[in-house]
Amino acid sequence: MSSFEASAHRGSLESLRRDRSKRAYEVILDLYRLILLLLLLLLLVSACTVEDSAIDYVDDDDDDDDDDWRKTKTTERTISPREAAACTT
Repeated sequence: MSSFEASAHRGSLESLRRDRSKRAYEVILDLYRLILLLLLLLLLVSACTVEDSAIDYVDDDDDDDDDDWRKTKTTERTISPREAAACTT
C-alpha cells in the first residue's frame, strides 16, 4: 500500500468517525429536546390538574383524627336558563 493510499484510507476513517460523532450528537440533541418537551407537557398537565382539583384543607372537628380533614371546593359554573328553571321546579 503506497503512502497515498494509506493517507486516503486514514482520511476516509477519520471522515467516518466524524460522521458517526455528528450523528451521535444529533441523536443526543433530539433526545434532549424530547425530554424538555415532555417536561413542559408534564408541567402544563400538572398545573391544570392542581387548578381543577382546588383542594381546600379544612379541619371541622376538634378531635385528633385526620380522616375528614380534606374537603374539595365546589367550582362555580354558568348554567343555562333551562337548567335554572329545572332546579326551581
